[in-house]
Amino acid sequence: MIICGILVCVGTGLVEFSKEMDIYGDPTGPEPATGHSYQASVMHSSIRYATREEYQSLMFWRNGLTEWAAPCFVLAFFLLVAFREPTKTIHNP
Repeated sequence: MIICGILVCVGTGLVEFSKEMDIYGDPTGPEPATGHSYQASVMHSSIRYATREEYQSLMFWRNGLTEWAAPCFVLAFFLLVAFREPTKTIHNP
């Protein structure tokens, strides 16, 4: 379970980093002609303007995924506790 949690955190972090790097190359000012009109804070509060699709994707990976991850980890914890094997004891003769 710990390994799965680490893999989820690393995977989510890598995807979010990739999304931020894509937006980091976008303009620093709004450009309505190209659709870059959504303000996004990337790479330690650097303000860039992204398209709607880029902005929504970044917000999903940054905020929306955590709303699903926390209940899943709580459920996994309770399943681990409820269905584990009882502790085996060693009896000395």
